[in-house]
Amino acid sequence: MAFAERLLQSPIHRMGYTSISGVIDFGVRQLRQSGLQADRQVIAISGDGANNTGRTVTLARDEALAHGITINGLPIMLKQPNGIWDIEDLDLYFRDCVIGGPGAFLVPVREKTQFTEAIKAKIIREITDQRQPRPLVQPTQAAAPTNCLAGELRRHQSLSR
Repeated sequence: MAFAERLLQSPIHRMGYTSISGVIDFGVRQLRQSGLQADRQVIAISGDGANNTGRTVTLARDEALAHGITINGLPIMLKQPNGIWDIEDLDLYFRDCVIGGPGAFLVPVREKTQFTEAIKAKIIREITDQRQPRPLVQPTQAAAPTNCLAGELRRHQSLSR
């Protein structure tokens, strides 16, 4: 409880660069080198921005999925996008570009007070493998897909200034 209280009181710091692909690659290496055989392999990614450094996030994700690894997400959206690195609808970016695999899900966090419940719900769902059934009725007109290069494009724009 003391650790949780210190964490709650700590300021949130944001960095300029985000390598979700690097996190996925690191997670894949850790799972492969662990020497353990698990019924399920899951990488849980939390972050407040799109991939803007390292290799393309969809390549890393797709390679992890090919190894039977599931990727879940916890997009952190505490502030309104206002800088070059921020993107609108980070939860949709995570949905379309980051998560994948059997039972993959995301739990968006929009307020600091949601962290505790969001993390608890995510961990319980991952441990118990509570997969949500896919709805039988699917929308016929899907929204436009998210640009999975949004972060990389912003980095390229900032470097060419």
